[in-house]
Amino acid sequence: MGLKVVGIEARDEGLELTREMGADAVVDARKGKDEVVREVGKAVLEDDGKGVDHNGLFATGGVDATVNLSDADDAAGLACAITKMHGLMVQVAQPLEVKIPFMELILRDVRIKGSLQCSGEESEELLKFVAEHGVKVKMTPFYGLDQVEELEKVVSSGKLQGRAAIIVDPHQLQHEKEMVRH
Repeated sequence: MGLKVVGIEARDEGLELTREMGADAVVDARKGKDEVVREVGKAVLEDDGKGVDHNGLFATGGVDATVNLSDADDAAGLACAITKMHGLMVQVAQPLEVKIPFMELILRDVRIKGSLQCSGEESEELLKFVAEHGVKVKMTPFYGLDQVEELEKVVSSGKLQGRAAIIVDPHQLQHEKEMVRH
């Protein structure tokens, strides 16, 4: 597709997974907004980092679009900070509040779009895209409803890599995998 993918993460497990999944660049969010903006500029915009103004904002561009998958307090603001003027930030994570500093939202006119549900047609398009482009998802399965508490512990510890799933009926899952193979 010709896109450059940058993964920004604040956990060692997430940084490792982002590298494993093949991101073009991986940036540690713990370095702070200004450094993240510089590193994204260097990695994606082929910028020397000097295209960042005194507020840590891109003076000459930014990425076309960002997808925020983190519910950390400053994640949406950081996603907007690396997005070019008039660019798009898609908020997928579901924190109680989405916080975006005035400078990133209003002065740079970043468009925000929420995403939680999609139509059957959009789901079909997504699955086709995943299949055609070899998109990988790391899944950590938990077997049975009695594992809900364990799943919560792993998620809240910050050690989860990828997505978590509770498998209620392993026989049905196996049946569905076999159907896909045929």
